[in-house]
Amino acid sequence: MNKYNVIDEKTVYSRISKRQAKILVGNGHTIAICACKRRPGFPFSPCSAQCTIDSIKLDREACTFEKWLKYFVWYNCNYETGYYPAFYTLTERVSMPINHNL
Repeated sequence: MNKYNVIDEKTVYSRISKRQAKILVGNGHTIAICACKRRPGFPFSPCSAQCTIDSIKLDREACTFEKWLKYFVWYNCNYETGYYPAFYTLTERVSMPINHNL
């Protein structure tokens, strides 16, 4: 797995493994998922905002992480976007004010 960060306008996406993603979702955190050749965040992959999963959504639909992931791969992964999913944690980007009085 290639480990990297993608910085969007308001969010930092950090790539994690499937095992880490499963643990985070089980602990109630929200993660983003997209096909491996796609970049999360706007403008190149705006669908990653729709592909966030959390434990509340899984409990409500009586679905497991593995079952949800199987459906995601079936409908979203192909030769154009990549054959396997990539998982990301979401962190709010803190913008520093610029001091022009220097």
